[in-house]
Amino acid sequence: MKIAYVCEDCQIPITGVKGASIHIREVINALIKLGHDVFVITTNKGAENHKNVRYTIHEVSPFTSKKLGADLRMTLTSSKLYKKAKTLFNNVKPDLIYERYELYGSAGMKLARKFDIPFILEINAALLWGPKRRLNFRFLARYVENNIFKSAEAIIMTTDNLRDYVIRKGVDKNKVFEIPDGVDLEKFNPKISGVPIRKKYKLEKKQVVGFVGSLSKRQGLPILLDAAKKCKQQIPDIHFLIVGEGFEEHKLKKLVKNNKLEDIVTFTGAVSYNDIPVHVAAMDVTVLPNMSIYSSPVKIFEYMAMAKPTIAPAEGQMNRFFENEKEMLLIKPGNQEQLISNIIRLFRDSALRKRLGSNAREKVSNSYTWEHNAKHILDIYEII
Repeated sequence: MKIAYVCEDCQIPITGVKGASIHIREVINALIKLGHDVFVITTNKGAENHKNVRYTIHEVSPFTSKKLGADLRMTLTSSKLYKKAKTLFNNVKPDLIYERYELYGSAGMKLARKFDIPFILEINAALLWGPKRRLNFRFLARYVENNIFKSAEAIIMTTDNLRDYVIRKGVDKNKVFEIPDGVDLEKFNPKISGVPIRKKYKLEKKQVVGFVGSLSKRQGLPILLDAAKKCKQQIPDIHFLIVGEGFEEHKLKKLVKNNKLEDIVTFTGAVSYNDIPVHVAAMDVTVLPNMSIYSSPVKIFEYMAMAKPTIAPAEGQMNRFFENEKEMLLIKPGNQEQLISNIIRLFRDSALRKRLGSNAREKVSNSYTWEHNAKHILDIYEII
C-alpha cells in the first residue's frame, strides 16, 4: 500500500530532534517495516541528515511573514501544500492519506475529497486552545477545525483527553481511536553502555538523575532544579543530566547559576536522536517532573524501554497505562517534595530500581512499540 504522510506544521522538522519529529519518523519507519511505501509532504523537512532513510520527503516552503497574521499564514501555507500534493497525486495516487493535524491544515481533507482517497487524521494536541498560536480569528479556526475533524474517516489521537475533546465537537465516537506514543526496542535497550557519556561529562563516580526532552515550561524543570540542592544533602554524589534544548534553556541555566548548582547540573544542549539512547544509558534514575494532560511523552516510553526506574506525574496516560510502585513511581504533578523523596528513595534502594526498570521494559515491550502502533493504524484503515 502507498501512503501519503502529510504534516503542515512548519514548527515540526521531519528530521529534527523534537518529540513530534521523532513520532512522525518512527510511525513512518514502522509502516515501511510492515511492507508499505510511504512518502512525506511537509512544510519543514529539517536540517539533520539521517542514514538509510527509506522514504521521500517533499517540502513546501511555508509563508512566514508576521504581517500576514497567524491565521492567514497557515491558510496560505495549507493552500500551497495542497497544490504541491495535487501535482504529486496526479502522478502517483496513494491508497491512504495520513495527516498530522495542524490549525487550518485542510490539505489532507481536500485531497481526500478530490481523489477519493481514505483520510486518517492524527491529533496530538488541542491546538485551538493551546499557547502555540496567537490567532486573530479564533472563531474561524474553530470552524475550519470542526470541518476537518468531521471529514476524516478516522481520527487517531495520542491521549484519552484528546479523544474526549474531539467527541465533544460532535465527531462520531466510533471513528475516534487512541494510540499513544511508542518506542523502538532495538534502538532503546538496556544493553547500551552509558560509559562514553559518563566519561564525557566526568560522571564516572556520580549517581545520575536524567531528563531528556525539550526545555519548555510544561516539563516542570525548575521544580527539578530547585530540588537539586536538597537531594545533594542526602545523596552527596548526585548529579543532574539535562539533555535537550528549548526556549527555557537560558532561564534554567540562570537558575542553576543563581543557586550555585553548576557542580551538580550539566546541560548537554541539543543532541542528535541517534545519540539519545547512550545518554539515557548514562542515567541511573530518569524523571519527568510535569506534563500536559494532552501529552503522550515519547521520553517516558524510551526511559522504560531502557529499563530505567522512572519518576513521572500522575497525570493523563501515566495514571491509566502504568501502575505506581510497579512500573514507575508516580507523583502529584509538579510536587517538589514528592519528587525529592522519590529520588532519594530510589538511590537508597537498588532492589526497587532494578524491579521498576525490569517491569518497565516488559510493559513497553508488550504494549507500546511503534510497530504495534503501525499495526493498529492499518487495522483502522481496514475498517474505514
